[in-house]
Amino acid sequence: MKTKLTTTTLLAAVVWLLPSLASGDMIGFEGETGYTPPGMAAYRVQSDAGALGGEYIDSDHRSMDGGEHSVYRKYLVPLPAGTYDLWGRIYVPNNFEYDPEHNSDDGGGSPSYMNDSFFAPETFGADPTFIKSNGWRKFDGLQDGNTNIVDAYGWINLTDKVDLNGKVQTEGSPIEFAAPSYTSAGGTEAFVIKSREGGLRHDAFVFVPDGYMPTEEELNAAAIPEPSSLVLLLMGLVGIAMGIRRCR
Repeated sequence: MKTKLTTTTLLAAVVWLLPSLASGDMIGFEGETGYTPPGMAAYRVQSDAGALGGEYIDSDHRSMDGGEHSVYRKYLVPLPAGTYDLWGRIYVPNNFEYDPEHNSDDGGGSPSYMNDSFFAPETFGADPTFIKSNGWRKFDGLQDGNTNIVDAYGWINLTDKVDLNGKVQTEGSPIEFAAPSYTSAGGTEAFVIKSREGGLRHDAFVFVPDGYMPTEEELNAAAIPEPSSLVLLLMGLVGIAMGIRRCR
């Protein structure tokens, strides 16, 4: 008896097997993915061997009023229903300078240091919520076992304001604002990050179920999902289809 493996059959098999391939626990993406919303200024995509996937995004713009020179990046994130914390893999450079052509500060393109950065995720269906980074710079690896993010990449829970060791910043002013937990009814969510002052390198982001403490390895894997299982599945199905076709 001849067997015909159709495209519909292949797709049905893929759909049936996908839930077993995806963890469904943590949903991540690299900073350089996504796109600039129409009419908005763009983050820069930079190369760095230390970044996940070799690239990150940042900005040398400064917008004192949070408007004209702000930069944006938009992502469409498929999230199962649930409530999530937002983790970010970030890097704080020792210093940098703004582009004087995109600077609303009267001081012009003056140097800016690691306490002058802002990260702002747009909550689902709400206005952007600013997170001031002069708290992040206190995760310097020198105090009480905190993760080092000064001249180094490190994961920070942007919602709960803690690092992978559960430590908060250890000196200086507290982080002024934090992102709320993100609650999704399930489906594709539009997620926008906004920076009104440059300084932080945004390498990757991961939505983690609220209250779960991930490992660095889990976060890295979620930010750059291993395609091997799905790729191998598709290759295997194609191979089966070709084999059946040769036997016909």
